[in-house]
Amino acid sequence: MQARLRPARLATIAAGAVLVLSVVSKSGWPLVAAGVAMVAIVIAGGARLESRRRPELWVFATTVVNIQLFLALGTVITGGPVTPMACLQAVPVLMLGARFSRRGLLVGFPTALVLVVATTLGVDPQHVFENPETLAIPVALVLTTAFYTSPLVASDMRHREESTLDELTGLLNRRAFAPRFAELAQQAALNGQPVSVVAVDIDRFKRVNDDHGHAAGDDVLRAIAGAFRERLRTFELLYRMGGDEFLLVLPGADAATASDIADALRRAVIALQPAGLAMTCSCGVATAQGDEAAFELLLEQADAALYAAKRRGRVDPATVRAAA
Repeated sequence: MQARLRPARLATIAAGAVLVLSVVSKSGWPLVAAGVAMVAIVIAGGARLESRRRPELWVFATTVVNIQLFLALGTVITGGPVTPMACLQAVPVLMLGARFSRRGLLVGFPTALVLVVATTLGVDPQHVFENPETLAIPVALVLTTAFYTSPLVASDMRHREESTLDELTGLLNRRAFAPRFAELAQQAALNGQPVSVVAVDIDRFKRVNDDHGHAAGDDVLRAIAGAFRERLRTFELLYRMGGDEFLLVLPGADAATASDIADALRRAVIALQPAGLAMTCSCGVATAQGDEAAFELLLEQADAALYAAKRRGRVDPATVRAAA
């Protein structure tokens, strides 16, 4: 998203520069200094985002809030309600829709309204009372921008969920795995920590569909996915790769830890008896350290360990480790 919005960000900076230059004769150089500071903060906020723990909060603070405050300052310097600059508070609201979820919009939109009121009614209430449109127009513009942006944000979020979430189990799907693993691999290379993956396959799942129907098979998959989620922590990522295949990604877990987690999942399936059926699963573990974490290699090793576990016996399958 950062790369896709770069042209829009540059256009916004250019438009801001033109705006500042157009009013510099009235406002003087303080607004120019504020504009330079705003641009510097925006550029600094966009640097090294990949290495930041919460990049979305950093972008929100250095871009959206920064621009909101700059526009508020510019409105006050150029005359408050006398200038139409308060209307530009609608621009950060559009930025929120392009960059953040509805939660971000719910934070930034009221902030824009407060700043509009503060920079018009708060600066010259007499002028606003005599010319109510100086407050009504920017408020109406911010409101309509937010109201039209909100369903677009909701639609975009729904599209993302539909493209990355498995409809049957609610787990992340194969499409969501590659980009997330790339981030984890980059983190592992930086901090030298291990990354483990666990390939999980439901034993003889085809018989469930053949003997009891696909509805029963769906019930089994949903129940097993739920049991897995209950036993995993929030940062342990579980994916349904297709059919009865699951993949667990464990940042920071070595082979021994990953094997223990895999064995816990295996025992959970045995105890669950989903849809009243006695089920088992097989697991294969692969682990890589630091910059050795490679997407394709770990998947191949986890699959090899999985099939080795199946060969050793499906009734009480063993977890086989494959160290990268």
